[in-house]
This record gives sequence, structure tokens and C-alpha cells, in this order.
Amino acid sequence: MQLPDVDAAYRPRVVLDAEGRAGLDGAVGLATLPFSSPVREVRLYGADLGCARTEHDGLECLVAQGQLDSQLRGHRASPNGVRRLRFPTLTGRVTRLLPGRGAVCFELTGGAATCAPLSRSGVGSEERFFLGAPYVAPAATAGVTTARADLLRFAREVPETTCWLTAERHVRCRGSGLYGERGDGDTSEAVRETRVAELEAAIELAAGDRWVCARTEAGEVWCWGAVPSRFPSSESESFYRHPACRFDQAASEALRTERIAAEARAVEACMARPCVQGELDCHLGCAPGVVPYELVFDRREPCEIPAIPNQDGSRWPTLEELAGAFTRMDLAFRPIRLVIPRVISIAGRRNELCAVDAEGALHCWRA
Repeated sequence: MQLPDVDAAYRPRVVLDAEGRAGLDGAVGLATLPFSSPVREVRLYGADLGCARTEHDGLECLVAQGQLDSQLRGHRASPNGVRRLRFPTLTGRVTRLLPGRGAVCFELTGGAATCAPLSRSGVGSEERFFLGAPYVAPAATAGVTTARADLLRFAREVPETTCWLTAERHVRCRGSGLYGERGDGDTSEAVRETRVAELEAAIELAAGDRWVCARTEAGEVWCWGAVPSRFPSSESESFYRHPACRFDQAASEALRTERIAAEARAVEACMARPCVQGELDCHLGCAPGVVPYELVFDRREPCEIPAIPNQDGSRWPTLEELAGAFTRMDLAFRPIRLVIPRVISIAGRRNELCAVDAEGALHCWRA
């Protein structure tokens, strides 16, 4: 069963001509992908990341600030909107690009399948991009196109984390576990690969927004991570109450006061400029700008800054929302069983899980 993501944004199609020139066939026409040389194949690994295998079996990637398709078009482009990354140590070794999401996946000479997350460090002119520690995906080439449970195959990734089935029908996850989405009983931002604890005979995976579920041979459904409270859990005592970061109103007011004062000093300096006689009033551009009200959070203890999904991004909660629903978050660090009749298929997206039972009835839960 597949659950169509009706909320998903339009995804452009990669076009590659006979001369090795690549482009994105988006909603408003073709946009050229500025790879440095003719390429043999191109894959998108996210809205902001696309990679190419060059004619010399090397690897190049394009990373965008925002959506790659939008940044390649003039009216939305910025000076650092799209950056081209080259990986010279891989030249002559990349034989095929593999499907993936968030991480760059490729096959090396000899048939080894490898995935590596694209990481960055620094800000502004000091920002640097690099491929993080690679991890082996032995059957990724077969797994992404087959439904056979005896082959390794990837689940849809939760943000920063990927889970897959092994040939032994175990579940392994790799990535950050801040929300318990690795299912190993730990919550940390350390990127590591672990086996989901106490889960055997898994044959199907589904994932949403920082949660993952597995269906077993016995028809049971087990979930872990930031499992929505509306999912029918039989083990509410297994949830950990993760606190949200405390809002520091005094620090927020102080920051705003400081920025308003800085804006006032800039206006005063501007108004003090002498104007050349005969020119228009040079003080017309000295009007103060709009100083946004930013929220400051106290993060001295482990916590999570609350954010509310808002179209393609997120927004800060209001003060009323902070005082209400966004004080704590339910997390399951280890798999918890859902109270669902014998299940033969599952599917998930974002905050929704659907399951088909042995009678053919469809059950869906939305957070």
C-alpha cells in the first residue's frame, strides 16, 4: 500500500541530453544544472541537493539555499544560491548513482553501495561543505525497487534519519536520534547506526515526521520516535515526556530593546550627514527599519525549541501556544505496540499513519 502525499510540492524532472548537459524541467520551463563538465547521470537527493556522475566517473553535487529549482531561475536567485561541490578523491571510482534522500548514494568500482550525508560547517564566507562519514548499504540498488521482505530496503526517511530492513528482518537506523527515531533507547544528536531494540521479524516499514513504524510477520505494528499521541498506543507508560525549551521573555525583550537602540543610533548618524547643496534631501533614506520581535529560549538543559509547521517551513509559536500545548513532547525511545487488528500493510507520511487489516478494512490516524 502506498499513501499518496497530496501535500507534497511539485518535484521537477531531471533532463539529460545527448551531450551530457543536465537541466530541471520544472513548472515554469527548463533550468540548466551548472555542472562543470558533461555528465552521465543526475539524481536529486532533496529539493536543495542534486548530484551528477561525471564523464570520468567522478562525483559533483549542487547544493542550494532553499529549492534548487527556484534558485536556478533569475528572479529568485541569490549570489550564493547554488554552490557546486567537487569530490576529486572519487574521480574514476563512481560507477552509478543510487536512489536516496538527504544523503548522497552511489556505487563504487567493485559494486559496493555507499551513502554519505552532505554536511556543512561554518557560516557566511567560512561555510564549508563536505561528505560525512559514509555508511554501507549492501542491497540498496535492489531494495528501493522491490517489495520482497528478504532483501534490504529503505524506508522513507524521517528528517536526518534513515531506517531499513535487513535480510534477517531486523530494522537498522542511521542518523540523529534526538527524538528517539533510531529506536535504540537513546536520544542524542550523534549520527550513528544502530539496530532497533527488541523488534524481530519486521517485514514492512512506514515513516512520518520524526517517527517510524514497522509491521511484523505476526501482523503487529510497532512505532518509535515522536509518535503522535492520536496513534492507538497500548503502552502509553513507555513514552518519555521530553520538555520543550523554556521561553525567556526578559532576554527576548532585552534583545529587541538593544536592536531598537542600534537602529536609532544608525538613524541619528544618517541624519547628521551633510547634504551637498543643490541635491535632493539626502536624509530621505534615514527612516528606521522594522525591528522584528524574536523569541529567545533557555537551552541550558536538554530540550527542543518548539516550532509549528507552516506551509513549506515553520513558524514560532505564539505566547499562548507556548504556555499551552508546546511545553512537552511525547517520545518513544524504544518500539511501542499499536492497538490495531491484524495488519497486512502499512503506510505513513508526515503526521498520518494508515493500515490495512486482514479483512481488507483501511484504518488511518492523523495527529
